[in-house]
Amino acid sequence: MPDVSIYCQVHQPYRLRRFRVFDVGRGHDYFDDAANRSIVQRVAAKCYVPSSRLLADLIRRSDGRFRIALSLSGVLVEQLAAYAPEALDAFRELVATGGVELLGETYYHSLSALIDPEEFRAQVQLHARILEREFGVRPQVFRNTELIYDDAIAPMVARLVIIALNAGNSRAELSVRPSSVMCSGESSMNIVSTAVRSLGAYHWIVPPSQ
Repeated sequence: MPDVSIYCQVHQPYRLRRFRVFDVGRGHDYFDDAANRSIVQRVAAKCYVPSSRLLADLIRRSDGRFRIALSLSGVLVEQLAAYAPEALDAFRELVATGGVELLGETYYHSLSALIDPEEFRAQVQLHARILEREFGVRPQVFRNTELIYDDAIAPMVARLVIIALNAGNSRAELSVRPSSVMCSGESSMNIVSTAVRSLGAYHWIVPPSQ
């Protein structure tokens, strides 16, 4: 029976407040702090806290055989710390079970990989730092925003000392066949395809066997 990799992605953007033309030049408070607080607290109470506790319970009951990968954006972690610390604690308790792989990503859940390599690098490193600060874990597996992938992204990720990459499910996006090796200088990654169409197939890019 094949293994199934369960991966959950959690993100909350900063909402913009209503900004009219008459507000131009009257300050720079662009974000709707009240809406951000209300939404994060509501979702934390209804989803993040109970889901984290349920997953932690499943991991413990299975003696660690049940495991998940979890991707938390940097701005989500920021807002949980500010508005819903009980949810951040619930995620910490989940990670502390030892059955969770925290994934790296762009800090702002952004499209920087397609636009600005330096901004992409800075965001990935900033995200790694907040995970290390809040959870004591430095990610070794990376997922790009919405699992976007092209062949220019893999070498950028490899240079960030990331050992694996979770990419999107469109083979048209890949200029190489799954299970082949991508090389960039001294870095190489092996693309392994997992086809579970009903659940959304996706490719894992992992280091080749030594």
